Amino acid sequence: MKAITFQDVEHLAYEDAADPKIVLATDVIVRGTHAGICGSDLHPYFGREVGLDVGTVMGHELVGEIVEVGSEVRDFRVGARVVAPFTTSCGSCFHCSSGLTARCEHGQLFGWVEDGRGLQGVQAEYARVPLADGTLVRVPESLDNAVALLAGDILSTSTYGADLAGVGPGDLVVVVGCGPVGLLAIRAAFERGAREVVAVDRVPTRLATAELFGATPANFETGDPLETVHERSQGRGADAAIEAMRQGLSAMKHPRFALNPQSDAADARLIVLDEVSMVGEEMARDLMSFGKPILVLGDPGQLPPIRGEGAFTRDEPDVMLTEIHRQAAESAIIRLATMAREGRPIGFGVYDDHVAKLRKGDITPEQALRGGQLICGLNATRLQINNAMRAAAGLGGTWLPTGPAEKIICLKNQNDLGLINGMFVTLEDIVDEGSLYFSAVVHDEDGRHIGEPYEDGRPGRLRIYKGHFEDHVAYDDKRHDRDYKEKRLLTEATFGWAITAHKAQGSQWENVIVWDDGLGRSEIDRRRWLYTAITRAERGLVLLA
Repeated sequence: MKAITFQDVEHLAYEDAADPKIVLATDVIVRGTHAGICGSDLHPYFGREVGLDVGTVMGHELVGEIVEVGSEVRDFRVGARVVAPFTTSCGSCFHCSSGLTARCEHGQLFGWVEDGRGLQGVQAEYARVPLADGTLVRVPESLDNAVALLAGDILSTSTYGADLAGVGPGDLVVVVGCGPVGLLAIRAAFERGAREVVAVDRVPTRLATAELFGATPANFETGDPLETVHERSQGRGADAAIEAMRQGLSAMKHPRFALNPQSDAADARLIVLDEVSMVGEEMARDLMSFGKPILVLGDPGQLPPIRGEGAFTRDEPDVMLTEIHRQAAESAIIRLATMAREGRPIGFGVYDDHVAKLRKGDITPEQALRGGQLICGLNATRLQINNAMRAAAGLGGTWLPTGPAEKIICLKNQNDLGLINGMFVTLEDIVDEGSLYFSAVVHDEDGRHIGEPYEDGRPGRLRIYKGHFEDHVAYDDKRHDRDYKEKRLLTEATFGWAITAHKAQGSQWENVIVWDDGLGRSEIDRRRWLYTAITRAERGLVLLA
């Protein structure tokens, strides 16, 4: 028979494959008349899921006619027109008896064979269907094959979602995601009597189709879906919600990484990941989904992610480098860093001509201005120290930066502009542009102008988000959530007189002041913080406690 088979990432074949045979007495053989391509089929195709054997027949959506029946099949005969769901089910185990057939103790997924074990798919002339009595459903004579095909996966998934949500007459329902499953979930909600459905997505064409289905569209990139729900419900909120996408509404503001199949990276044979101690579970999972070998580099003694632990630093490294080159071999910085890493106390005093531990009251903000980059632990400390150092520099009295004398650090990568998170920049010709942003002429640390110049030759201006500077006056932890859509279109920066160790990680300065504010969720966290902060210094270090 002819079949669509998996060969490699982005490589399928239409080729001859072995005809399926009855293996168990509960099997049937179905001659496929219609087969679907699911979004899940794209995961192995693009390498986001790995392990599929070469030659595996693809697909798990099937409508067809039974041509052979096993000896123990009770409910079906040759000639019956049937639809198969994406998994097989016995119909009698605990999960099947509870209506959770996709969790059947004996079930298999069509179209997944790994290490020679599994079930071939249905994008072929014929398909073997195990556990036929529990798996297959008859197609009514009045129902078109193409319509019946929807019941195998996306329609059954959608209606089950509506059932789980408890959609009933008169309900306001929110459907998150307007792909095929989401569109059918909209239809399922209306079939159950919903008075209105708010459809949430960011793709205009999908939202337009949802509107054709009778839904009220809400684009989360150009508006706030919660405001739409609030308005349509007179402040009461939704009666039911169906998430028809991997990313729920609550997570839409958080980034995910995916490998662009059109990018150069798609052809890369190796991904090199630096500062690996900062890579958490979610990012690691995204990176591993690329299906590429990863070489991880970093210092396990440095800071973990702000939330959770490093995903790659829990295991023993294959190679550990022990010779230090950043600081001079005789520098006391190395001695203090080792003490911090091992959890040994660092006493007050002078350790060499350039390294000392002092009490916080021993130096003034004016002296700190001359002492190099100041590093602290907590954001609250950072805000306070920035204010004090700006005042000492004669720049206080306004929460906006004043010009070239200010120390400004970038908070977001903007690859099109050459801006990198953690880069220091210079601002000139600052103009207040209203409540959300100001504009300025921006130069990098080498004096290079950032941004396209105007046609008349004047240097171009960047629009810079105010919120991070306003935090130094009155911190509002809700501000950045409120402004997240607008922030995406603006440059993000803040005062950089003092920065946190998390922001400093990966950078180095000739002279550093470490303001020890006791950061550390645990003893090991504290060691990592102090070690990271100390090792940012190349020559001079003042530790303040």
